[in-house]
Amino acid sequence: MRTKHRILITLAAAALLPACDNTSLFDTQPPFLTSGSGTGNVTGTSVSISASNNVVPATTPVSISVGVTQGNTPVPDNTSVSFTTNFGYFTDSSSPTTVARTSNGLAAASMTSLQAGIATVTVTVAGVSQTVTVTFTAPPGG
Repeated sequence: MRTKHRILITLAAAALLPACDNTSLFDTQPPFLTSGSGTGNVTGTSVSISASNNVVPATTPVSISVGVTQGNTPVPDNTSVSFTTNFGYFTDSSSPTTVARTSNGLAAASMTSLQAGIATVTVTVAGVSQTVTVTFTAPPGG
């Protein structure tokens, strides 16, 4: 009986060996993570974001521009880029969310607000998110 248990344990261990390699779970990053600087970076995808103006009077449109590369190459055209804001709205959707498609790795959305306040705009593409802040001041004469 003891020999049968040893054989079963040996067979089970042998079945698991192909799934193993010589690296430790604690000294390597998962293969889907890479390091990045200044921009979000997952699986080689890098996202940068900017606003045409970071401080504007309310009701003034602001363009939010995004550049997306994968391994230093622009992502394919028509890659979806999600935009969200916690204040104001995107002019194409009249809502706090919109989706734009890339062209040569670039995408953009226009936003505004009817009131003074601070908007944090987040873009997400391929699991990578970046933010930019836009401050809307009181509108002229308001």
